[in-house]
Amino acid sequence: MEGLKEFDVVVCALGYETRSRYVAENIEFVASTKIALTFDHNLSISRNENERCFDSFGFNKYTLQDNQWKMVFEKMAVKTNEEIRIAVDISSMSKEMMACVLSRIGMVADKRPVKLFSIYAPTSYYELREPYPIQRQGPVSPLLGGGYANPESPLAAIVGLGNERGLAVGAIQAIEPSLLWTYVAIGFDERFGHDVRSANENLSEIYDLTEFTFKIADPTLLRQELQSSVITLRQTHRVMIIPMGSKIFSQMSILTAFFGKCPELTIWQFSSGSNATASDRVAEGSIVTHVATIRRSDF
Repeated sequence: MEGLKEFDVVVCALGYETRSRYVAENIEFVASTKIALTFDHNLSISRNENERCFDSFGFNKYTLQDNQWKMVFEKMAVKTNEEIRIAVDISSMSKEMMACVLSRIGMVADKRPVKLFSIYAPTSYYELREPYPIQRQGPVSPLLGGGYANPESPLAAIVGLGNERGLAVGAIQAIEPSLLWTYVAIGFDERFGHDVRSANENLSEIYDLTEFTFKIADPTLLRQELQSSVITLRQTHRVMIIPMGSKIFSQMSILTAFFGKCPELTIWQFSSGSNATASDRVAEGSIVTHVATIRRSDF
């Protein structure tokens, strides 16, 4: 893990999944500030063991709403040319948590260069999930609600497909885009790809769509392709990204919105929220990293 150890700040999610602690256990971060953001729901499965692990590695625990961890970033937001290194382990983060952390990093990057390491431990295989009623829909964050210059333009949707049967169809029916591009992940276990196609098998029968694939192991290329897609589509459409499936797709989508000079880009989520049954996720064994240097000129 050369180059993936010493940082100024490390942010992880302390959740109930076993893989929540996988990156911290395998990288053994050296950092002056270590932050573990907690959830106020699903306090079961591996949560207690994860908490003991983060405590042993010297992480300070905060809820997402706590101002104390946000103050860490405010103190770093001083005008200087000195680069700061920040690692964010997204493996067990929600989309809301990713957006909140990245918005704080953006505040720092407005004043000084930030070298951001987005780190992800893909999950081992789990079976195709049956649908739950959609409980939440709307922008991932108020900052990702878009600001369309031409609100009357037709809507283009970029959808990262997951393995929840029928979820993507329900989401697309709700927004009724005039143009649809889908992204399917190629991961470390081909069974995931089979399940994603099975879960969304009716999509191409209902909609005229263009399908793309991306490799979870290559988030840099995914980030470039998302940027290119948005730039192409926004010439004629309002653009919305709906990230489902792999968390690396969510992180690259939010990065594109915040730091890709795409302020009008909307990132929406459709989820079953607390309706879904909590189930464990175990790390597959790989660690994927995306590295980006963010400067004020990227906004």
